Amino acid sequence: MLGEEHIAGPMEINCVITDDENIHRFNRRYRGIDGPTDVLSFVLTEQSNGSDAIEFPSLPGVPGKFGDIMISYPRATAQARALGHSVEEELTLLLVHGTLHLLGYDHQTAGEVKKMRKREKEIISILDGPVSRHR
Repeated sequence: MLGEEHIAGPMEINCVITDDENIHRFNRRYRGIDGPTDVLSFVLTEQSNGSDAIEFPSLPGVPGKFGDIMISYPRATAQARALGHSVEEELTLLLVHGTLHLLGYDHQTAGEVKKMRKREKEIISILDGPVSRHR
């Protein structure tokens, strides 16, 4: 997935599956939103002039750190039930969604939503078949 987005070399993404209370604290602290959410992403690369990533040095043979993703398990469970697919499928979708945020995708405008949803579907179909997203 990262290779298709032109991210070179092995990169490490940490994923934490947590509860609503913990993700609520992070959402409030880092996004100023006082409530839980399904997924949060924290990129660990710096952007310069909006486009060029600044490389952080790493040891030879050790993957660079790309970012962290937090997923609320209770939210994933509820969303899977509401959308009629498995929790595993929802967790996969949220991991892809969070990774796309690390890559700079967003969904603040209708155009961004369309672009992000399209990319989610493309990646999910590559990983393990289609999952529909109705959010």
